[in-house]
Amino acid sequence: MKTTNLGLLLAAATITLAATTGCTTESFCFANCGPDAGENGGAGGTEGGVPGDGAAKDGDAQICFTCNDSGGTGGGSGDSCTKTNNGTEICDGLDNDCNGQTDENFDLTKDPHNCGICSLVNPEADCAKKIKNAEHPLCTATAGQLGKCDYDVCLQDFWDLDGDRTNGCEYYCVKKGNTDSTCDNVDDDCNGKFDDGINKCSDGSNCGKCGRNCQGHAHATGKCVTADPPPAVCDDTNTHCEIAACEAGWIDANALFNDGCEYQCTPTKRTDPSDPTTSTTCTLGETGCGIEYCDGLDNDCDGKLDAADPDMIDPVKGDPLLGKDCQGSATGECGKPAHKGITKCVQAAVKCSDDNTGSVDCTNDPNLCNNTNTPYCIDSPTPPGKVCGTKVWAVNTQPELCNNLDDNCDGVVDGPTSDSGAKCGSNVGICSQGISACSNGALVCSGQITPQAEICNGADDDCDGVIDGVAASPVVTCGIDADCASVANAHFCMVRSGPSDKVCAGLAIDIIDSNQNPLPCDVPQSAPLGWDTPCKAGVLSCAGGAKICGGSVKAQANKDSCGHDLNCNGLKDPDFDLQTDVKNCGTCGNDCAASLGGHIAWTCVGGTCTVPTVNKCAAGYIDCDGNANDCEKACTFYSNQELCNGFDDNCDCNVDEMKDGAHPNGIVAPSPSQICGVSPAASDAGCTTGVAVTCSASKWTCTFPAGYCNTGNPPTCSATQDICDGQDNNCNGSIDENFKPPILAQGYLGQACLSDDNVTPKHGLCQQSGTFKCDGTNATACMNSSNVKIAGVPLACGTGPGQSGYACDELCDGKDNDCDGVADEPYIAKGNNAAYWVKPAVVNTGTVWVYANEASRPSATNTVPGTGNGWWRSSGMLTDQPAAPSGVTLDKTPACSATGKIPWFNVTGLEAQHVCKEMGGRLCKNSDWTKACRASATTCNWAFDTNCTTFSATTTGPCNLNAYDFDPGTAGVQHGLLPTAFLANCHANWAGTPPQINDLTGNLRELTCGGTLNCTAAQTSFVLMGGAFNTSDPTGEGARCDFTFYNVDQNFKLYDVGFRCCFDSNPG
Repeated sequence: MKTTNLGLLLAAATITLAATTGCTTESFCFANCGPDAGENGGAGGTEGGVPGDGAAKDGDAQICFTCNDSGGTGGGSGDSCTKTNNGTEICDGLDNDCNGQTDENFDLTKDPHNCGICSLVNPEADCAKKIKNAEHPLCTATAGQLGKCDYDVCLQDFWDLDGDRTNGCEYYCVKKGNTDSTCDNVDDDCNGKFDDGINKCSDGSNCGKCGRNCQGHAHATGKCVTADPPPAVCDDTNTHCEIAACEAGWIDANALFNDGCEYQCTPTKRTDPSDPTTSTTCTLGETGCGIEYCDGLDNDCDGKLDAADPDMIDPVKGDPLLGKDCQGSATGECGKPAHKGITKCVQAAVKCSDDNTGSVDCTNDPNLCNNTNTPYCIDSPTPPGKVCGTKVWAVNTQPELCNNLDDNCDGVVDGPTSDSGAKCGSNVGICSQGISACSNGALVCSGQITPQAEICNGADDDCDGVIDGVAASPVVTCGIDADCASVANAHFCMVRSGPSDKVCAGLAIDIIDSNQNPLPCDVPQSAPLGWDTPCKAGVLSCAGGAKICGGSVKAQANKDSCGHDLNCNGLKDPDFDLQTDVKNCGTCGNDCAASLGGHIAWTCVGGTCTVPTVNKCAAGYIDCDGNANDCEKACTFYSNQELCNGFDDNCDCNVDEMKDGAHPNGIVAPSPSQICGVSPAASDAGCTTGVAVTCSASKWTCTFPAGYCNTGNPPTCSATQDICDGQDNNCNGSIDENFKPPILAQGYLGQACLSDDNVTPKHGLCQQSGTFKCDGTNATACMNSSNVKIAGVPLACGTGPGQSGYACDELCDGKDNDCDGVADEPYIAKGNNAAYWVKPAVVNTGTVWVYANEASRPSATNTVPGTGNGWWRSSGMLTDQPAAPSGVTLDKTPACSATGKIPWFNVTGLEAQHVCKEMGGRLCKNSDWTKACRASATTCNWAFDTNCTTFSATTTGPCNLNAYDFDPGTAGVQHGLLPTAFLANCHANWAGTPPQINDLTGNLRELTCGGTLNCTAAQTSFVLMGGAFNTSDPTGEGARCDFTFYNVDQNFKLYDVGFRCCFDSNPG
């Protein structure tokens, strides 16, 4: 029998339970199951006893529980009597009460617990433990000697097969009849033999084991085969099915029974062995049939194709087209001996292939292939070794190279070549790469630009990486010019590829002489006789791609001054006229303006300073009073356009005049964004066209409409706060920015909001959504599309206009469907909207309403069990409701009765009782559960829709027990938990709506209150009912409606244990 991890865990959990709490009934208390079974405790010694370990052990493949967890009894310490066991006499060979009598209360001649000797002295004397599964253990003994154990009658469904009355009735079996002729691996007649009425040695329907059918396999006739002579018992180890015969056209190539005659094959041959197109069907044995050809067919039907069949290269039974000399082409290089091949079978076709039949082993030295006819080191016929051989070349299988050969065998030498067309030459500086071309069997670089002489032009003409410089050869790296002092013709440290890459270089050839010295530049002409000149020559350098003349002094003016050749052209330019030159009037240096003043634009007439009659004022002065002898008013001309600044910008004797017909160049008013503090980004009319801009007291004055830039003294845009009014109050180009991010991070304009934000309880499915909008001028509020405030205001549930759009019924889905602030409320606490609560799917079994499904959480789906514990309160408990453990979080998770959900597992009985009370019900009593399981017919043994009184362990059955394959895609039977009501016929069939109670058998074991009494708040034990997905009992007894073996304590929980709730009145 396959033992599951769950079985081990359950066994361990039960052992722990027995060791800590004791067994709940005598019938479930096992001990001394085998020769190594644990004892209750060791006997005390004279110096004080040490308790035995009392450990449960696994003896004869049974789990052993001990009902007494006491230790050994302490002994005395000499001849005096010391009371033991608190002075109460027990059967232990000691005078516990020190009355001078030992074990006086026990009749050792017939006490089944102390048969002849106290069992605390010798555990073998405890017939009650040695006798298994009998109504009453018996003892026949002489006091002081170990007696003989016996019994009166076996318990129901237990049998004494070994005939040993000292160990009781060791064999459990539910008798179904006096014969065992049904092959079901069950001992129907309880004689200790399974299916002994079936001949499993020859029965083709039960070959070696029940249900093994030798027929029905593809294209085959089967038979049941066992050893010869047949063994005493035919079973899985010595009896099996074999193929007796195959249908025509099919063979059993793999010798496996399970897939039958799996290989379909019809023999073929060639009418012309040298012509693959002459293939036709044949019969093995006829002439030409039985030869394996290279054609992708199993011609001889031996289950092997082409190269996988050694017959293909056999001289007699093989393809005559193979092993022949061949070449890919006779043209060009293909026709040379190094590219000769032999015919081989490649992908179901005869092809000319590399010849690896040579004898020279080149595995470790390819250079051994120095014969021009076999120059290639290629894989040998038996890799990984290599041999010298040939490589077959065919037309256009090899690249055409520029080498005066026809490499690709197309009949053209070097045309076109694959190794040409690549870039060649240099891409540095002005150089550019060309394209390699094939010419006379050699590659040449065509179209490249080659290096030129380096000149000062901002380019790297000689392509050495240095712009406007000639790098030293060999290259010398440097950091500063001093590093290059000793480098010939390269005394300058110049940048090459980047700031960190510098090399020593000489200057461009067009700025130096033959001695590498910079050429002179800007050489001036000699001054006229008697005159001087400020100019002097410089030397050439190159910077930024341009020649720079450094150190020269050039002409100081376009014209000479008197006695000075300022334009350095070697001429008197002009040749000063002392008769008319106002700066040299009459003599050099006589400046009329300097000597006579009056801000007059003097002229020199006949060598005399004279006031002009037109344009008499000197630059920077104007004549506003009409006095002919002076220009009295200083005026700096800024522009023809007058500005608002308190100045006469255009020197027309008027200050800050506005533009009009008399003053065409008067002031033009600027835009508000230029002088009023308005952002150029502002587009609000109150910041643009609505602003009046005027010039007053040498400055501009801006007058805004009401509500814009109206704060401060005087009012300014920068001092004005933006209020919530849809206007750009401070004209910064952003409307209502104080009510938008980043200034306002919460409740900002346009932010999405919900009616139950920061509200408890939440509005559930009646929640309204909206956005924040201005609420007055200094705040925002959450409003709907109709600008109505919705904070704290839910919709009404329902599907009518203005309602939530969802029905009001609570669905145990974690949502507040009726929008009363509470989700999934039960009928005992219906919330503020008392018309709606969770109406669980229940079935009326008479006076009790039972969950139609195993309990699940609201957050469960068909793949996950959901989250949350079932603890709701730790005080103010309901009747018979256990309090939540100290310190546990109260998740207040409801228990739902829903289909298609992973049920609630790994839950204790106390937690299940607690949450069922919150649902208005209670944890089902064992009697409630059993009645529900037996269905309305009251005769069912299992909660099956049909055939509920019989059980088969060899089929999956209607319910999720051990035989059900949770994952058919994985080999073997896989076990796993299914969603509720997943299996259509796994239910107890009751009348009503819904008409059935799902998954009572299998899926999860279900916690119940023992017997017919309700669970109490102090319940200490619970009964597990119905079996689980990993229940491996082949008889199904452990999953029967009335099987109450599994008693667990109040702390027990496991991954295969769940529950459902019961109600004394209809919760719907």
